[in-house]
Amino acid sequence: MKQTLRKECVKYFQARPVYDRVFRLMREKYASLGHFGGNIVLKDLTAEEREQLQGFFRREFSSEKDVTIPYGWLEKARTSSKFSELAWEEILEAYFSEKLSRNRDIREKERKERENFFEEILCLYQERKSVLQKWLGELLSDRAMEGHNYIVRLYNQDREELRRLLLCLERLTAHLPVTDGKECTLPVFAAEQLGNPHGLDHGTKEGGLLYLFLKWRFGDVRTAGMNKAECRQVLFMQAGILTDELSNNCMAYGICAETLQGKSHEGILGFYREKQPVILSLKTIHGLREIYPGKTSDCIYVVENPAVFSNLVNRYPERAFICGNGQLRLAVWKTLDLLEGSIQIYYAGDFDPEGLLIAQRVWERYGDRVHFWKYSVDYYNQYQSGQKIDESRLNSLQRVKMPELQEIKAAMLQRKRAVYQESMLEVYQL
Repeated sequence: MKQTLRKECVKYFQARPVYDRVFRLMREKYASLGHFGGNIVLKDLTAEEREQLQGFFRREFSSEKDVTIPYGWLEKARTSSKFSELAWEEILEAYFSEKLSRNRDIREKERKERENFFEEILCLYQERKSVLQKWLGELLSDRAMEGHNYIVRLYNQDREELRRLLLCLERLTAHLPVTDGKECTLPVFAAEQLGNPHGLDHGTKEGGLLYLFLKWRFGDVRTAGMNKAECRQVLFMQAGILTDELSNNCMAYGICAETLQGKSHEGILGFYREKQPVILSLKTIHGLREIYPGKTSDCIYVVENPAVFSNLVNRYPERAFICGNGQLRLAVWKTLDLLEGSIQIYYAGDFDPEGLLIAQRVWERYGDRVHFWKYSVDYYNQYQSGQKIDESRLNSLQRVKMPELQEIKAAMLQRKRAVYQESMLEVYQL
């Protein structure tokens, strides 16, 4: 009997399209509140829709384009109709041919599905004795951990794609070159493990997940002077993956080096004996244990400009020099990192905002070993160029905090002129 009544009820409301709007709003309100209640608002009603409402509600709506219907009206209309034996829940479920859901029930269902998804991955990692089990477990439990929000976002976007990525990550981490004491370029490693030499390039999801794992495994390597891209390079290098081993380099003169095996690097030694500058690629640097001046000296000179580097090499062939070549690249930082701790670093750069910030980063990284060479407000005043510094560059001077650089900073803010090393060659005397 009730089944027949439900069918008649659905037929009645389906014949009056305005109730599709009414019932959808009721369903939304139920999902939000967890029960029927509150008001629903129907906007821009047509004359036909208003007429359809009047029959069930037994109210006059002829002059109203927007109608607010309290739940009390809905309940009174139902109990006064021939469908009074049916609760609103029964009516809506029959109308939509599905169970009503509350938002909290939906959220709980989604939470359980998410937990089951990651539990399945964690169990698989455990079976395969993968270190990823610990990493992923920590990542999921710590909302503040880098990568937590990224993993959740990937899950919400496409959980099956995330499953593929996490299984792919397991293959990558199980075959890191460093595990076998080897090195491999990024394209070759990606081709071997993913079948695509660009599969781990910056911007790929696979590369992003591998970066997060390596950061967890090796720790945060960011130090003064290194940007995020360079930190990424360092992390991949620690895993035996070389991302830019040739084009990222450092030019040096008068140095010798010791390999990881404790032997003298014969190639670098050859350049030293021939009194020639040597270009150190990241690949070369990665294979070194220590770098030191060839002569019995406790200092090395680092200059920003290649022309100044060349001039100093010609004038002082018995000394050791490193060329920063503008903004210090990762290879320069890694070269300086390999200098024995007692070696003093004399740094000289341009007198402009960028030059002062580089000098400050060198000090932040190597502390009291660093000496600002020929950084003097007198030289700044004497060798000013006609090159005016624009306001946006001058604003960056606010980040210069080193006490030793404050006089130059103040003069630069006042005069708004730069001084370049090439004009000061006569000043760089040893």
